[in-house]
Amino acid sequence: MTAFLTYPGSDPELRRKFGLGGAAVIGDLVFLGGMALDLTTLSRQPEAVTIADELRICLAGILKTLEQADGTLADIVKVNCYLSDDRYRAAFREAFKEIFAPGPYPKCLTIVAGLAGDCRVEIEVVAVKPPGARATVNPGFFDVDALGRSMGVAAGGLVFAEAAALDWTTGDRLPEATTLAEETKICLDRLSAALAEAGCTLDDLVKLNCYLVSDDDRAEFWAALNERLAPGPYPPRITQVTCLDGAARVLVDAVAAVPQARGTTA
Repeated sequence: MTAFLTYPGSDPELRRKFGLGGAAVIGDLVFLGGMALDLTTLSRQPEAVTIADELRICLAGILKTLEQADGTLADIVKVNCYLSDDRYRAAFREAFKEIFAPGPYPKCLTIVAGLAGDCRVEIEVVAVKPPGARATVNPGFFDVDALGRSMGVAAGGLVFAEAAALDWTTGDRLPEATTLAEETKICLDRLSAALAEAGCTLDDLVKLNCYLVSDDDRAEFWAALNERLAPGPYPPRITQVTCLDGAARVLVDAVAAVPQARGTTA
């Protein structure tokens, strides 16, 4: 059964006007989001001077809602961050790492998208409701402490993970990722390694969000992805164009179901 939590201290009439809820709780998982938007003016809150300020305001609102489920920021397992401009990525990453240090760090996807008003940051999160179990998923090639985020997290019977063919310390694309197809293969190899730590394989994928930096690469990406996942079952997926970390041309953001949690099918 799904339960809904309201955002404490907010104007219910304004929230109804824009169709805004608070949080949805299903099983051990809580789904919610936040931004530093003044609903009366539809502009960024004046306290959000820096990107760090804006992120902290987003998370302060999320924390107030999580507290209704006895949660804290430490219970967040997955973050999708949307920035209005790729220039803000470094400042966001630095602030995110500082806020969640010393860990365990949530998984954090960061992409560029159009946002409401003049906001520069919007985040959506998945948290695990205490005392729900969680486990970070960080293969040896992913330096979680240096990056201040996890490659993946398992919680609520699901695994949230992402992969790119990057040297994360430098932002350079791996030298073996010459073609788009090769880069896609490396992404899927890395994703497979992360899923394996949680007892999953690519066959356990239930959702893929795929991001490219150029629409010209779409056909080659689809062909490489389909070849690797054949003969199926193929998970539902989207493929969008946006800005990505470093020199990445491909990023794969995945949700997989832990086999024991989903049961078996005939």
